[in-house]
Amino acid sequence: MNRDWAGHRVGDSFVVLGNYLTGAHLLDAMEKSFTADPAEDLEERLMRTIEAGRRRGRAARRPAVGGPPRGGRPALRTTWICGSTCTKETVGELRRVFDAYRPAIPCYNLRQVDARVPPLPDWLREHRR
Repeated sequence: MNRDWAGHRVGDSFVVLGNYLTGAHLLDAMEKSFTADPAEDLEERLMRTIEAGRRRGRAARRPAVGGPPRGGRPALRTTWICGSTCTKETVGELRRVFDAYRPAIPCYNLRQVDARVPPLPDWLREHRR
C-alpha cells in the first residue's frame, strides 16, 4: 500500500508541517518561500508559503505554517485545513480574501490600543489618499 508522506521542518523562527503530503518537496518549497524575504510582512510570508505548497504538489489535509511575533504584534499561527476539496481555486480564493482584508490590518491593530480610532470605512477613507 502506498502511504501518504508526513513531516515537518523547524527553523530558527518558524515551523512548516503537513500530513498526507506527496513528499518532502512540499515542505522544502514552503520553507524556501517563508525564509526568502524575512523583511516581508509576516502575513504575506504566510500567504506565500501556502501558495508555494499548493504550487509544488498536492496540498495536505492539514498543512500549517507559523512564525514568531514581530514588531509588537502577537504571535500569529495559521492552520490551513482544506480536506479533499482543496484546489488551486481554494488557495486563489484565500489570496483574494487576504488581499481584500490587508488594508484593514493597520486599522484593527490601532483599534486594539486606541478606542478613538474611527470605524474601518472612515479610517480607510482617511488613509487611502
